[in-house]
Amino acid sequence: MFRRIQSVFTPYASTSGQQSVDSVTGVVTGTVPLTSPLFLPQTYTVTTAPTLGTVTINGNGTYTYTPSAAARTGAVTTDAFTVTAANFFSAASTTVSVPISRTNQAPVAGPTPISNPGENGVVLGQVSATDPNGDPITYTTQATSTLGGTVVPLNSTGGFIYTPTAQARHDAAAADAPVSALSDSFTITASDGRGGVTPIVVTVPVSPANSAPAAGTTTVNPAGANGVVTGTVSATDADADKLTYTGPTTTTTNGGTVTTTATGGFTYTPSTTAQHAAAGTGPTSDTFTVTVTDGHGGVTPVSVSVPITPTNTAPTGSVTVNAPSTGGVVTGTITGTDAEGDTVTYTGPTGTTTNGGTVTTTATGGFTYTPSPTAQHAAAGGGPTTDTFTVSLTDGHGGTTPVSVSVPITPTNTAPTATATVGAPSSSGVVSGTITATDADGDTLTYTGPTGTTTNGGTVVVTSTGAFTYTPTAAARAAAGTGGPTTDTFAVTVTDGHGGTTTVNVAATINPATVRLPYVQPGNTDIFLQADGTSIVYSTPVGATGGTTTLGGTVTVDENGDLVYTPSAQARANADNGGPQVDVYQSVIVDAAGNPTGFTEVAFPIVPASLPSPVAEIQTNVTDNPGRPLQLNLGFYDGTYRGFRPGPLDGNQLFFATALGAYLDSGTGFTVPGVIYDYRIDETEDIGYIGEQAVAGGPLTDTAVFSIYRDDHGYYGDTYTYVTSVGVGIPVPLPDGVTIYRDIPITTTPPTVV
Repeated sequence: MFRRIQSVFTPYASTSGQQSVDSVTGVVTGTVPLTSPLFLPQTYTVTTAPTLGTVTINGNGTYTYTPSAAARTGAVTTDAFTVTAANFFSAASTTVSVPISRTNQAPVAGPTPISNPGENGVVLGQVSATDPNGDPITYTTQATSTLGGTVVPLNSTGGFIYTPTAQARHDAAAADAPVSALSDSFTITASDGRGGVTPIVVTVPVSPANSAPAAGTTTVNPAGANGVVTGTVSATDADADKLTYTGPTTTTTNGGTVTTTATGGFTYTPSTTAQHAAAGTGPTSDTFTVTVTDGHGGVTPVSVSVPITPTNTAPTGSVTVNAPSTGGVVTGTITGTDAEGDTVTYTGPTGTTTNGGTVTTTATGGFTYTPSPTAQHAAAGGGPTTDTFTVSLTDGHGGTTPVSVSVPITPTNTAPTATATVGAPSSSGVVSGTITATDADGDTLTYTGPTGTTTNGGTVVVTSTGAFTYTPTAAARAAAGTGGPTTDTFAVTVTDGHGGTTTVNVAATINPATVRLPYVQPGNTDIFLQADGTSIVYSTPVGATGGTTTLGGTVTVDENGDLVYTPSAQARANADNGGPQVDVYQSVIVDAAGNPTGFTEVAFPIVPASLPSPVAEIQTNVTDNPGRPLQLNLGFYDGTYRGFRPGPLDGNQLFFATALGAYLDSGTGFTVPGVIYDYRIDETEDIGYIGEQAVAGGPLTDTAVFSIYRDDHGYYGDTYTYVTSVGVGIPVPLPDGVTIYRDIPITTTPPTVV
């Protein structure tokens, strides 16, 4: 019965065993398909466990099947377990078959190729993934990278475009940038649509980006006294980076040193070698590079050129001058020294020296000076006896020292040669001649006569051309006429102004003096007048002491300027006994300065001692043509002769009285105004006339009235008026401003007795 009841109440299969599968976890839930009759309560027991998983049964008959992971990935697609449902009366078992839901495997990331960063740092790439379940994969791209870059899908298959930010790129350029700044990352998610999601982290390089500093103006200050140059290098940075300035770590191109400051300032110190080289042909500037960095890889080299201040010490020199050779060539040596050890070059004058010499120099400072013949000749004549020239010492580095050299000039000269040409003496004894001299050097010659008198007391005047005039003394002439020396000698010295002297001995003939009738004048006048018409001044008698004459008479000058002759008693006595009837007074004419300008002789008649002394002066009143009184005087009184005559006393000749005073001026004895006259009796007993030149445009003749008397040895002869027409004198020039007026023959009217 029990069994029957068991069979009635045995659980039975039902349709309530629907299953639900979790596709993600593979868990299968369901209800055991066994139902108790009359809905009796029943219990469920897994009597046979599943082989590929585990199962749990709840009291209400629901179960949960969890496949093992291996099962989900295995080839078996189902699993089974047995469940026994039991109520109070009976039990029944059933096998529950459950599907094994394969596990959904997330996509598996594959390689992610990326490109090198391109312009602006852009990186192209492609992620890849595979799905173990073969599910189709979709990719989701993260729009912003870790460092803020942008990521844009390139396609649906995982391609992308990455663009970094400028800041990220600049940060990556920093020299001390961390590793994290050198790359960026973002995630692309690969999904299989079944819950399988695989995040693919993509790491891309951040391409560094930086603007290098831009060099600005470089300021180079003038070099200091020691050659140190300061300045400033400036630069700007587009990224506003802090800039660093770094100078050369070694020496500059030409060996200088440089220090820099944090702000770009620099100090350049040249080497002494470079400075000295710059003074020569070496570089005059130096260069170095200041490197400007911005800390982000930006490096800008700034080339700086600075001047090199030349430094040099000029050479010094000393001179050694040797004695001249016989030809005047002088050698010597310039010794140069240089503080820097430079090679010294010696350069002589390019032209001639100060006084025309020539100089050659050697490479070692030797020199040879050759004087010019002109300078040597000049040195012999008071010209410079030294010559100077300059030798320049150069050291090839701008140092130049002029060394003045003074050398002696050896004088040279050829003395002049000379000969004398001596003329014949004139009637007055004067001898003229010429010294003819030549000089091989063409020097100007100077002729110098004796400083005193000649051998026999004569005087010599020598001109600048060598012409000479010799004047013997009256005593020498008188001696020559009485057996004495007939020649006189003197020396003329010819000098060339250059030490050359030649002496020419000259022998002049002394013309013997002869007794001749006097060529007398009224008073103290002679045929010589000064150029301005003033009276001649006479010296003391030539060869006579105290104004004596040849026969011992004396001659004085009275208050009127007339010569007054007083014969000696012996001369008068001798005249009575056939002795000389004429005494001669000799005189040298001198100018106002006392220089002799001529020579004259005046003859005076000697009144014999037997003749009585004349009466006092007899005056006869005569008139000139205008009717004015003309005072005349007789010629003899008290043994002193004031008149003149052309020949000896014979008692038959006419004697002419002399007007008082030496001259008659216009209005006194002559009719031409403004002309001063004188007159005399010449050797032919004609009345002579001497006067100054006529006034320009005036008459050429004049008329004078003279008194004449006949000598009957009683000195009381008849007195006549003698009217004469005279011509105006013609001047004959003489040296030293003296003029001689020659006589002009005149015509006279017969005398009339008054």
